[in-house]
Amino acid sequence: MKVVMLSSDPSILRHGSGARKRMERYAELFSELHIFVLGADADERVGSRLFLYGTGFGAVVSRLWMYRRLCTLLSQGRFDAVSAQSPDEVGLIGYFASRRFGVPFQLQVHADVLSPWYCRASWKERVRYRIACFLLPRARCIRVVSARIRDSVVRRFPAARERIAVLPIFADLVAFRRAVADGAAPVASVKKRFRMCAAGRFVEKEKNFLMLIRMMAELRTAIPEATLSIIGDGPDRLRYERAIARFGLGGCVILEEWRSDIHEYFRSFDVFLLSSYHEGWGRVVLEAMAAGLPVVMTDVGLAGEVVKSGVNGIVIPVNDRDAFRSAVEFLSKDPELRAQFSRANVEVVRSFPSDEEEYLLRYRETFTICF
Repeated sequence: MKVVMLSSDPSILRHGSGARKRMERYAELFSELHIFVLGADADERVGSRLFLYGTGFGAVVSRLWMYRRLCTLLSQGRFDAVSAQSPDEVGLIGYFASRRFGVPFQLQVHADVLSPWYCRASWKERVRYRIACFLLPRARCIRVVSARIRDSVVRRFPAARERIAVLPIFADLVAFRRAVADGAAPVASVKKRFRMCAAGRFVEKEKNFLMLIRMMAELRTAIPEATLSIIGDGPDRLRYERAIARFGLGGCVILEEWRSDIHEYFRSFDVFLLSSYHEGWGRVVLEAMAAGLPVVMTDVGLAGEVVKSGVNGIVIPVNDRDAFRSAVEFLSKDPELRAQFSRANVEVVRSFPSDEEEYLLRYRETFTICF
């Protein structure tokens, strides 16, 4: 099977990155895998099966160049599928090129683009919502990363049901299961008894970390021993630093960069928090669960499918700070319930595939419904 893939992730062209390693494994599934990367400016051949193409920089030029180079490639030989990694401008390029040359088009959906919260983020998300509504009923097959996304697509486009495959992003959970508490961790060294953490890119319109910072300002009286570490980085870091300073939370809210030993570090905390406005899946939640952490999260991504409120965590309506604060207070006062959730989470993640080979076969199968 010869496949062309379109992506906007420039880290695919960076040696040693997680995305690059993932593409190298995907290439083993096909006779040839050609990947066009938006916002990158280098071509490379990796072995005999993987071909990488940069399409340059610039909002308009790079997209026109991607379309032109894709059409040139499709005109030179037979391909079995064109796959777009997202239902946005890249998806449009893939759809029109595949239609022009009669190649089946697969659309991959990693974000909950039909969520009302997605559209509220900015004008860009509203435009991409409209693009998604154009592409979803026209794709030959669709791969989504959660049952939540599948259900939202089917509600809007019932005829798409038979063309959808659900396959989350692979998570290597073995290291998290085996991890032991990291006693040298910064938060663990603080003599406080209730330690919370959150993790993700510092992008407020998606992650809503400001809600957690404001919540911590309100919790100082109710839970004076509470601390929160927010692990990650991104464009809104300065915004979070200013909010922490404004509320006088420098002693209990810490912004930390991502760590290579995150699987051990998670075990240093009592609860994992996810405050997102929207998520496609939420792999970091699965990793926290594998490390034995109880979870408080908004009703996004894998909530309801994997994290069931009252069974192995607490699920809160999106952006409901009062309910989130109440859930945190409740868990802080009930160590037995936290232990119950922890045990349940460790059991839940055992059902997820730990064999990457099995996962790769399932990934290849997502293309078969295109034919």
